Amino acid sequence: MQGAPACADGFDPDATSDVLLEDSYFATDDDAIALKAGWDCAADGPGAVPSNNITIRNISVWRGGGGLSIGSEMSGGVSNVLVEDVRLDSGSYGIQIKTGATRGGFVENVTIRRVQIYNASKNAIRLDAFYGSPNPWCGLPPKRAPPRVRNITLAHVSTARSNLSLHLHGQPDAPTTGVRLEHVTLGEAIFECLGGVVGSATDVTPVPPPACGLSLLGPSTR
Repeated sequence: MQGAPACADGFDPDATSDVLLEDSYFATDDDAIALKAGWDCAADGPGAVPSNNITIRNISVWRGGGGLSIGSEMSGGVSNVLVEDVRLDSGSYGIQIKTGATRGGFVENVTIRRVQIYNASKNAIRLDAFYGSPNPWCGLPPKRAPPRVRNITLAHVSTARSNLSLHLHGQPDAPTTGVRLEHVTLGEAIFECLGGVVGSATDVTPVPPPACGLSLLGPSTR
């Protein structure tokens, strides 16, 4: 699969299950790969449709918004995602999970492993529960419906020449839980941790500060 440069995402499975994307190259002006599950107010009623059982492997991305994004359209929820053997180069973000207080839904059971991130102009790794765009099609002022975000594993990930290595920010009353960083090497010791995240770090270099909410479970170096 080839993704030609354009002012759009490259691959957007939305409210879709049992997906396999492999052996692909993307160069876009927005997110290269964005997993979504409902754009409107579906979480408020019985119409929510999840995205589930998604595998992405052997992918290369050059430029774009996010290399790999989950969200922010999240009404039906995204679960059981495996991403492996990926190179993300010269995008705004490398890996990002972006949710917002009016989206509802959930993100859970996500494993991302063996990823190289280069030249991210904003964040190499970003988990953020304060994405700013409300649901535009609700018809009524959006009400607060924070998504549930849990069980996110990033393993054997390396970054280099990124503006900001790691950004973590969860909702204080609906925190992002079960975040696991394992064997992660961050090329720049630049962290932005603003609370609302609980998890662990094993063999992460440099060590994330206590504000990141990650308990140290294995050897790490400062």
